[in-house]
Amino acid sequence: MKELNINEIKAVNGAISNNAAWGASIGAAVAFVGFAVAVSNPIGAGIFAAASIVSSSTSFFYADAF
Repeated sequence: MKELNINEIKAVNGAISNNAAWGASIGAAVAFVGFAVAVSNPIGAGIFAAASIVSSSTSFFYADAF
């Protein structure tokens, strides 16, 4: 039986990959923009636009990790 080093432990720690998180945040940002365009209520459109900005900033965080 072999012990794992710290890099091997980090590789299998159960978290999602940075690529998957980046793709999900980009997809959510695009969806929120679509919702903001489709909503007729200005307050609702503003909420969806803000959610898109937050999701886009999250994608920048994950893009940095590549």
